[in-house]
Amino acid sequence: MTGQRLAVGAVPAVVVRLFVSRGCALAGFGLLLGLGGAVMVGHLARSLLFSVGAADPLDIGLTALVMLATALRASYLPARRASRIDPMVTLREG
Repeated sequence: MTGQRLAVGAVPAVVVRLFVSRGCALAGFGLLLGLGGAVMVGHLARSLLFSVGAADPLDIGLTALVMLATALRASYLPARRASRIDPMVTLREG
């Protein structure tokens, strides 16, 4: 798919930005769902949490930051690698 976009004239930086934005949008949606689930489960498991609140903003914020950084890296590296594909090779194989 990336090679086809490049073959019709897309700039590699734009293709990378497209794939990274889609990956980060999915990660953001997952974080929103996970945040709601974490708060609900935190309130249910309040008796098992020692010295940590049910919705501790520092813990939740750091976890969200690590997850977003992981999603950014997981989408950027393959997108950058795919943007270096020769479009003619893709068109011949596809």
